Amino acid sequence: MHKMISPAAVLLRLNCSWLSVSYTLKCPQSVPESVPRHLRYFGNLKDDLAMKVNLREKFQRDERGKPKGRIRLYLDYMIQGKRHKEYLNLSYDPRNRDEKKETLTLAEKTRLRRQLEIDSGEHDFAAVFKKDADFVAYFESLTRKRDRGWRTTLYHLKNFANGDRIPFKHINEQWIQQFQDYVVDHVSGNTALTYMAKIKAALNQSVRDRILPRNPFVFVKPPKRGIIRRPFLTEEELRKLANAPSPDAEVRRAFLFACYTGLRLCDVKALRWSEIAEDMGTPALRIIQGKTREPLLQKLSDEAIQLLGARKNSHSLIFHLPELDIRTWEVMREWCDKAKLGKRISFHASRRTYATLLLSGGVDILTASRLLGHTEIRHTQIYVQLTDAMKQRAIDVLPKIDFFSSGNDETTAI
Repeated sequence: MHKMISPAAVLLRLNCSWLSVSYTLKCPQSVPESVPRHLRYFGNLKDDLAMKVNLREKFQRDERGKPKGRIRLYLDYMIQGKRHKEYLNLSYDPRNRDEKKETLTLAEKTRLRRQLEIDSGEHDFAAVFKKDADFVAYFESLTRKRDRGWRTTLYHLKNFANGDRIPFKHINEQWIQQFQDYVVDHVSGNTALTYMAKIKAALNQSVRDRILPRNPFVFVKPPKRGIIRRPFLTEEELRKLANAPSPDAEVRRAFLFACYTGLRLCDVKALRWSEIAEDMGTPALRIIQGKTREPLLQKLSDEAIQLLGARKNSHSLIFHLPELDIRTWEVMREWCDKAKLGKRISFHASRRTYATLLLSGGVDILTASRLLGHTEIRHTQIYVQLTDAMKQRAIDVLPKIDFFSSGNDETTAI
């Protein structure tokens, strides 16, 4: 006995058959065969239907069922089977025809622009809702894998936010300019430039994460870069500091050693006797630099060898410095005050002092770059500090010509 099939069932089967035929060509090749074919087809159908952006109205009705009050407008679309709304902050009075026409025209332009972004692949539905995420929290998540400059930028970002959230949708040229003005008021121009570079990098990452369609930072003029004065010690100042009493003998010995080797604080703290070896009969350093992870081989001068002290176990640390770098900086500040240098320097000034002493002694910049462990000369150029003696020697290389020996007195000397 044959089963009776209702017309509705026949129509449903025909519709499903049409859907299968229509979407067979759109089914991606990467979908596993284990996924039922009807789910694959309808999955693509759902994605295609999600590309439609509709303009909707929201209003209240009175007792007679007519709109009451102002009518709000929003965009309506489906994402993964869920309906979402994007309010446009537009409304109109239904009794005012001119306002209604103008508002609906503006809303339709917004809808078309959103549709165009979607069709051209520039808009991600998920990004609409990611824009509600907190930029401060996002920046903090990036900071965990980056250097101290990011942490200080985060500190100022939190102070600027004053405990409030900063949604990504509020990040525009005006917000960036306001934050930049705040930073410039609190730090120097070059430091502000560094902090704003971190903000720009974070916004670039948000574009790669499909949160923002583009980085609004490109429309903001960065703060001006000023002349950077990096303190260093001349030979006279170094002698003066060496003869002054230091609050910590180990910090004194380590700093003076760094002035004769150019090692960074992190490398001095980690230096062990096993890394002091003989190279053609002369003691030399053999280390892997902590910052760049590049090897460094450097012969030691007699002054540097003297500062090493008596040799101990090969696995022992040569210098026993404070665990916290801030304590080392405090010792340096007190030491400079006792030496009456007229300026305060950090431990890193030893590296600049080493570079300056080399260059002022006639060492070419390429050799100085190798001794500092730099991979490129441009890094060494940062440390170049012109002393008065270097300027005078540069003037002295000019040719000596007596312009008045021929009796020509038309030119008068100044």
